[in-house]
Amino acid sequence: MVSHRQVVWLGVLSAALAPLGAQPSLSAEAAQPNFPGLARQFESLRLAIGDLSTTFPDKYRRGPELLRRLEALRERADQGAANVRQELARLRDEALLANPLLDFDRLILLKRKRGQLGLPTNHQCNSCLKQTGYDNEIAVLSPVRRGGRLETLFRPPQGLYVGEIDLDYDAGQLLFTMPDGRTWQIHEIGVDGRGLRRVSPHEPDVDSFDACYLPDGRICFASTASVTGVPCWHGKERACSLYLMNRDGSGVRQLCFDQDLDLHPAVLPTGQIIYSRWTPKARPSS
Repeated sequence: MVSHRQVVWLGVLSAALAPLGAQPSLSAEAAQPNFPGLARQFESLRLAIGDLSTTFPDKYRRGPELLRRLEALRERADQGAANVRQELARLRDEALLANPLLDFDRLILLKRKRGQLGLPTNHQCNSCLKQTGYDNEIAVLSPVRRGGRLETLFRPPQGLYVGEIDLDYDAGQLLFTMPDGRTWQIHEIGVDGRGLRRVSPHEPDVDSFDACYLPDGRICFASTASVTGVPCWHGKERACSLYLMNRDGSGVRQLCFDQDLDLHPAVLPTGQIIYSRWTPKARPSS
């Protein structure tokens, strides 16, 4: 199944709540150029296992075993053993993918060619981005493991941008942003790749993007419908605010009235909306 409202980063934690113990020396690392940064990788994984064991004591019970194996591998690395990096990568996968939150077998993700970041800087919104020239698609990874099969769910035509994915609470549909050749618009599609439709209402010269589902069935999104510009850029950069709309694009209502940019809405477990707001740094008074 597809997870209900879960966003997952698969990687090694650089910090955790578990207390720091004695720091490993890994003296072999300094003498072996093939192991750059290996000490930090060992320590990051140790912290991650400790944090998972503390956070999920009833479900993540292999912590002690994994830590013993990690320490044995660290000692081998300290002695200059070969293939340590590959063994550490396998142990990292085993430990992190045992996270109880990863209780699903399919992961929806955005796949985009390296170098095509498709992200505005902090004082800009999607209006500044080019709309075409991307090699990107929405894809599904299954199973959620190294070497899992990656299949295309939706690939936009003519190299259009696609991104800013948000999964519905029933895990049946998802929202995403895709331009229509003139403006940026919010679209919806089923997780089976069917039922593609545009959600945001068409308004000339108005960009709508970066949407998220709300628990009551409505949608929160960013839009330039207020037709304002970032003041410290003399109006050159378009500003955006947060808006609300029904699933059919009706009932649009402005939520924020800031002079700068309100972006990236997401729903907290409390039902409140958290978002980013860009505010220019105040100049010191003379």
